[in-house]
Amino acid sequence: MIGRNGICADAGPYWTLPLPINKLELHPALRQEIEGRKDRRAFEAYLLMIFDETSAPPSGILEIALNRRAKCACAIYEAKRVSRPLSRRFSNAATKPLWIKARTAQHAANIFYRAIVDQRHDIRSPAFDTDSPGGAAAARPHERVNMSLKTILVFVDFSPSGEARTRYAVNLCLRHGAHLIGVYVAPAGWRGDRAGSYVRGQDAIRQLINQHKAEEAIASDAALECFKAVTRREDINFDFRIIRESDANEHAKLHSLHADLIIVGFPGPGGLPGNWSPEDMLLATGVPLLIVPDTWNPDSIAERILLGWNASREARRAITDSLPLLATAQSVSVVVVDSENNPRHGEEPGADVALYLSRHGAKVTVEHARSAGHSTAEVLQMAAKRNNSDLLVVGAYSHSRSRQAIFGGVTRALLANVTIPLLIAH
Repeated sequence: MIGRNGICADAGPYWTLPLPINKLELHPALRQEIEGRKDRRAFEAYLLMIFDETSAPPSGILEIALNRRAKCACAIYEAKRVSRPLSRRFSNAATKPLWIKARTAQHAANIFYRAIVDQRHDIRSPAFDTDSPGGAAAARPHERVNMSLKTILVFVDFSPSGEARTRYAVNLCLRHGAHLIGVYVAPAGWRGDRAGSYVRGQDAIRQLINQHKAEEAIASDAALECFKAVTRREDINFDFRIIRESDANEHAKLHSLHADLIIVGFPGPGGLPGNWSPEDMLLATGVPLLIVPDTWNPDSIAERILLGWNASREARRAITDSLPLLATAQSVSVVVVDSENNPRHGEEPGADVALYLSRHGAKVTVEHARSAGHSTAEVLQMAAKRNNSDLLVVGAYSHSRSRQAIFGGVTRALLANVTIPLLIAH
């Protein structure tokens, strides 16, 4: 309800109706967000004043930039805060710009009120930007530090796709200051040698064994040189490990357990042992897996990320595992499919997870999609193509593997057709 003077009559905090303002009056960070867009002229500017009590001065303001045609909005909430304990001096603390889908300024205000204004204690925390002298420096001890990628493991092979996969891993390590581990599974020299099974006599068998060992050594040396050719061009720390195919089941898992991220190729085996699939590696280790198509440009790395969100434990795990990538991306699109069929989303599907990610520095938009006869995997892939995404992040196996094996599922469908880099977590 709206009471006198346009102030909501519900229990506080109270806020005014959206008031149109000149775009030049918006917060500088908000103006910077929309000025970089081609549709910047389509944005309208609004301001809402927030009151803790109807008789008190405003405790903060909510600024909204709305594009009605695109049905999107970006907003910043500014709140008054005490500059120093036991001081009467006040300064302003502002959230980072938060993008979300909205039809009207009031619609955007309702979403931001629930996601931000109702949690004002977070905004008054020193972890938020402040324009008071020395405020930012004083806030650093209290800031929440994002997890970072420190060790990335890539399965390589002696092929053009293996070299491109290594370049992708190197570029990712450069961005995050990570250590790179290259793992090569040396194929057994006996593979495909049918004639060898007919060899008789100790000398002939010994000669054949030595020949196969020499072939394995040649293949391993070639893979090592291919790996060095890519890594020596850049200033990163790395090491290279060779696993014999006969020992791969145990050693591949052992090496992977001590990495923050595993990179493999598509189609299979993508550097993995011949009898392993990406899902086998994920479920055996619990380490997030990034699957890079062999044809992918290794210089296009996690700038425009699409996150498939269904409010499940697995999707939440995917956020935690990919947070260093999400926080440093140019944009993150949170896609919610058929939200009306999932009560776990709450009243404003995607709003809370968008706020959570924005607190970690991610530039987030929320997109609601309907399946309209398509599978969820198809909807995510179409959204990724529409947004020109270069990374798709999902939680794997929100339903049991046995159920997916019988009825199919999002994870299996995505793994069967990897068209852009895919990060899965479980």
